[in-house]
Amino acid sequence: KTVILMIYGPEFPEAVNILYLSSIGAVLYGAANFYNKFLLSKGRGAELRNASFIVGGVLFTSNIFLIKHFGATGAALSTIIAGLSYLAIIIYYYKRLFPSKEIIQTNRI
Repeated sequence: KTVILMIYGPEFPEAVNILYLSSIGAVLYGAANFYNKFLLSKGRGAELRNASFIVGGVLFTSNIFLIKHFGATGAALSTIIAGLSYLAIIIYYYKRLFPSKEIIQTNRI
């Protein structure tokens, strides 16, 4: 909070809460990207494309409703919702395509 106020001035205190929310969304996207890179390395581009379309639709729809009612905070909340969707979809594909027994067996020497 101190850094934001120091850089942008005292007229931006509401930006601090928005940044907190946005950072949650960024962490969710980062966690999903870990699985995304694994799926990409295994040639699962179709699943990643499908996930992108779904997440894009979730983000677009949630932005329409939440920005209208909550402004910038709504946009940050939309990022969290889309991040959760992204993580859930990517983990779904990961678990469906690579059951844990299969991964354990392929890693044995």
